[in-house]
Amino acid sequence: MLPEPKGYASASDMEMALKEPNVMNHVLCGIQFEDSMAKATEWPDDVVVTLRFPAVMRTPMVEHPLRASWRTNLLLPLFARPGPRDPDDLYGGKTPGYSGEMFLAVQHAVSIEIIKAKSGQPLETKVLLQRMPQLPYTEDLLLLAMERFISMIIMLCFAYTFVNTVKVVTAEKELQLKETMTIMGLPSWLHWLAWFIKQITYLSISVLLLVILLKIPIKSSDTGERFSVMTHTPWSILIFFLFLFIVTSLAFSFMVSVFFARGECLDILVTSC
Repeated sequence: MLPEPKGYASASDMEMALKEPNVMNHVLCGIQFEDSMAKATEWPDDVVVTLRFPAVMRTPMVEHPLRASWRTNLLLPLFARPGPRDPDDLYGGKTPGYSGEMFLAVQHAVSIEIIKAKSGQPLETKVLLQRMPQLPYTEDLLLLAMERFISMIIMLCFAYTFVNTVKVVTAEKELQLKETMTIMGLPSWLHWLAWFIKQITYLSISVLLLVILLKIPIKSSDTGERFSVMTHTPWSILIFFLFLFIVTSLAFSFMVSVFFARGECLDILVTSC
């Protein structure tokens, strides 16, 4: 038998009561209506209902123990995967737990009661839900492993080059070679362009090698289909992305070099980091 609901004079009073320590251990949720309905004699055409559940979900998250929040700040997952979410789950996904936390059940019960009270007639309608049909997709288990680490791996691949770029530009400044070329009439933009062309040439070779490693087939299926680390990523998109990464990183390295006058200061900073 369900416990009797407890009423409050206003929405703020209910919110304050639900914020008390350990209250949500004994309360499923709070059902909040607008304060203007406190003295209403009939249901308005537009009824606003707010369900107050705990900020931290109570359902044990075995598969994802760290995902304990409702994640209402996201419209889509952080990492979009091909195919449906949790394909083996009957209810169509466990994160966030709108089904396991009884959110959908409470929402459905409140909606049914409002419709009954508004219409004055019994409601025998049954709502049946099923998962949306899904187009054929490729299940890539390697993608699940790379989605959180591939960006860090790519950054570490070029980290030494960018640090070394800052160091050599700073060393040139320390030896006053740049001032000598400026006295000889070399424009400042041409000096930076020379450094950019030199470094981008070396980095472009590294990008091409990295793309080859990511796109070369390393495994074949029984049907003859060949797979690489990034099978479905076009060569052009991968090259463009990495080239854009090295260009922006070089620009950042040149900016950082402006703040150093001696290479020793940079060595101390890199060592401490």
